Amino acid sequence: MEIREYIDNKQFKKAYNEFIKLHPHDQSEVLNELDFIDQVRLLNYLKDSELSEVLSYLDPEDGAKLITELDISRQKNIFDQMEIDDAVDILDELDSEDQSAILDVLDEKAEYQKLLNYEDDEAGALMTFEFVEIKSQIDVKDAMKMLIAKAPDVESISTLFLVNENKKYLGTVKLNELIKAKSPLIVDTLLIQAPSVKDKDDIDLVIHQMREYGLYEIAVCNDEDILIGIITLDDAIEAYEEEAIEDFAKLAAINDTEEKSIIKTALHRLPWLVILLLATIPIALASSMFEEVILSVSILSLFQPLILDASGDVATQTLAVTLRKLNQSDGATFTDGKKEILTGVINGLILGLTSAIITYFLAVILKMDEPIMVSLVVGIALLLSVIIGPILGFLIPVVLNKFKIDPAVASGPFITTLVDILSLIIFFGLATLLLGVA
Repeated sequence: MEIREYIDNKQFKKAYNEFIKLHPHDQSEVLNELDFIDQVRLLNYLKDSELSEVLSYLDPEDGAKLITELDISRQKNIFDQMEIDDAVDILDELDSEDQSAILDVLDEKAEYQKLLNYEDDEAGALMTFEFVEIKSQIDVKDAMKMLIAKAPDVESISTLFLVNENKKYLGTVKLNELIKAKSPLIVDTLLIQAPSVKDKDDIDLVIHQMREYGLYEIAVCNDEDILIGIITLDDAIEAYEEEAIEDFAKLAAINDTEEKSIIKTALHRLPWLVILLLATIPIALASSMFEEVILSVSILSLFQPLILDASGDVATQTLAVTLRKLNQSDGATFTDGKKEILTGVINGLILGLTSAIITYFLAVILKMDEPIMVSLVVGIALLLSVIIGPILGFLIPVVLNKFKIDPAVASGPFITTLVDILSLIIFFGLATLLLGVA
């Protein structure tokens, strides 16, 4: 019988016996399928050590809801057994009153408070204090003794972090190298000059450094290069994934992608949709300005969707590339912008020439006046529109980034709306100019 069936039959003890056999990740998946009341009933059977494991795998918001159902003594025991970075994620989701109540009973209140003071996208928010710190000038034999003494209380022992007498970070030593070393030998001779990050650095830089150097842990230092913590790869990847999801939501002009209530989701997205609706008014106004052109040369209306779609598509492509570049340590450069614009020119020439040829033959078949001029209008308009798209798709996020504004807010719908307006003016402006229609 499955856990779900035991719970439906109110056989919570049997459900617990099956539940506890699962890996904590799978336990969290089971909990996510239960309603809140059944979650609480099942978790009441768990020991504090078991509960601390499964809470680490739950979404922090869900973990916060569950932890508040327990008395303060159980809350303390559970947090004491969790890795501090996981515990802080849950604490950060609590209201100020519940958060203060728990912090007051925790033995390491100062460390928790320090982590809570960082912004979510800063390296300091992800760090843990549970690591092995070794002074660089001690003998390898003494270093091994320190490692053995600290091992039960730290998150990882595969990498040791070396500091000088003033606690300034120097580099790392691999566990296997320390094991192979024989006294008398100073730990400093095993030093690897591994990079570090500052506690205020963005999570993007953390991921970049760990990827470039193949690190599973990276040192976190303050502005004086004092070692204050480390970040593990699993925590960095999790945070980076959350930020990527958030940026994707902004790119699609979706305000919130995690709300479980249909009504709340609709209400969260409605303001963006209203803004985008209002942003399309200039397109309607621009179209009305060229009503005479559309009526006089009806074939132009056939190519209007092509020009608007093509320019919007290339703008969105460039925006996605630019956002990815901005998230990397070297950022988006002039060379990147030039590459995107030249790509737009090449694509514009190909699309413009192709559309001009197709337009010419259509105009001849439909026995329209001045088929060459009509084809030139479509071809040149498509060329210019496909060039404008990458320019705006690159410049807008770069400028926003320079002013310390999140470039992801330059979302696809906003850029495509702006490009649509300009493309429409170019298209019908050329028609007015070349075809002599007013």
